[in-house]
Amino acid sequence: MLDTGNFILVSQNYINLWETFSQPTDMMLPMQQLDQGTKVNARYPEMNYSTGKFHLKVGDDGNLAFYPTSDPWLASDTYWVSNTKDSGFRLIFNQSGQVYLTARNGTLLKLVTLDTFPTNEFYQRAILEYDGVFKQYVHPKGENSSSALVLGWSMVSSLIPPNICESIRQTTGSGACGFNSYCALGDNQRPRCHCPPGYTPLDSTNEMNGCREDFVPQSCDGSRPETDHCYFWRQRKLLQKEIPLSNGRMDPSEDGKALIKVRINNSTSKSTGDGNKNSTQIIIGSVLLSSSIFMNLLLLLITYLIYRSFQSRDSKLSRPVQINQATSMQTFTYQELQEATDELKGELGRGAFGTVYKGVLGSEDTNFVE
Repeated sequence: MLDTGNFILVSQNYINLWETFSQPTDMMLPMQQLDQGTKVNARYPEMNYSTGKFHLKVGDDGNLAFYPTSDPWLASDTYWVSNTKDSGFRLIFNQSGQVYLTARNGTLLKLVTLDTFPTNEFYQRAILEYDGVFKQYVHPKGENSSSALVLGWSMVSSLIPPNICESIRQTTGSGACGFNSYCALGDNQRPRCHCPPGYTPLDSTNEMNGCREDFVPQSCDGSRPETDHCYFWRQRKLLQKEIPLSNGRMDPSEDGKALIKVRINNSTSKSTGDGNKNSTQIIIGSVLLSSSIFMNLLLLLITYLIYRSFQSRDSKLSRPVQINQATSMQTFTYQELQEATDELKGELGRGAFGTVYKGVLGSEDTNFVE
């Protein structure tokens, strides 16, 4: 174990067989160097040293990149990049406390941290935190240190990136926080993950792990789930996102508003099915009512037509008809027949159709006897 903190396995000939500096976990120490292809992995949560979702790597393309996905990573996934394509080769943490990227010939290309602290007065470390932020810490080596810093580890460099909530803008993915949650900077400029109303943390020991719905999801018939949505109003446009929600973040400078669909009460799928049953009954009742109204109107129309038909026939029977000169046929009223037969006094005989009387009718041309 060297004073630098590098643990080395050597052969009998003092040849380095393996060392921790070439197999980093989540941090770098002074005098440590990372060549192309070497990766640093953030821990999973704060107190769990399993590999998390954030990484930094000196890529084969020459860029030092921070990204929140596993290999192989895409350029679109990076949330901080050194912009040293085709030239970056080695990341160095020197004795003065600076972290920088150099070319293959040793030329300095990019300063990652700016502050300097002598190693004879301070312990130093640079770490990729579990929340994806790269920071540098120092610790005074003794009480007689000339530093004005209080005893203990203190953060001395700017965060990289300064606002990870806004830096991660993947097309798909969970963002700085997990799915169904949103990221907001805390008082210490560290990202904090929150659940929106109606949601609870998926893992109480790790706020970065996302949130879950604290209510029964919607369904159409109790068995087939209906897609939940989240609506975003930005720049006079309404955008729609489906569950699970991704890339959530809060920023006062953003000109936008999010509307998240949440069930009012925690009803079950069974009650949802009953509601659908009631809806079906309402539809059936409406159809029957409409059919009843139609039948009533139809009956009223038929009754009216029958009434008009009888009225028309009665009108024809009561109206006297003039003689048809072509057929010599004429109809008479009962009063006219009484006058013609002298009050029905001239009976001629009786038959199957009634009694026959003799009478005389007056006419302009001649007299007709019947």
